[in-house]
Amino acid sequence: MKRALIVHGWDCNSNDYWYQDEKKALEALGYEAKVPDMPSAVLPAMEKWVKVVSDFRPGENDILIGHSLGTTTILRYLEKSHQKVDKVFLIAAFARDLNEYFPTTHLLDPITDFATEKPFNWKKIKSNYNECFVINQKDDVWVPKECGIEVAEKLGANLKLVDGTNHFSKIDLSLINKHIHS
Repeated sequence: MKRALIVHGWDCNSNDYWYQDEKKALEALGYEAKVPDMPSAVLPAMEKWVKVVSDFRPGENDILIGHSLGTTTILRYLEKSHQKVDKVFLIAAFARDLNEYFPTTHLLDPITDFATEKPFNWKKIKSNYNECFVINQKDDVWVPKECGIEVAEKLGANLKLVDGTNHFSKIDLSLINKHIHS
């Protein structure tokens, strides 16, 4: 059976945003879909979040979908994995310390180690999926579009920049689902 894992963002849970709607959409497409509540969502630890993905045991027919901090979690998982997945969707993707965009607040300190612990092994990440899609908003208030552009360039991924400022609190699910069976 094909499976999908949706990894939510920082300070969220599985019932926030669009996660349950996407889970239902994937189930309608024949996937076994999971949206786990990530541990310590307010003060996350990268190793614990990556372990949740690892414990899912993604396989070659499976899909990984991440939103915001979930994207960086998936990238960290893929660079450690020895198992290729089918498709990866990175929604509001970033791979850098976002505090550089908010230099006076340090608001995002709790999540900086996900992106800054060490440089990403882009070659290894790219070897662990068949297709990757990066979807960022042009005017996201938390993740500048440049971050998504950078991730897409590093991965050779399909990039879609969409209008919006709400950090994908809502999303047109067809941005993901039209690529599921392609």
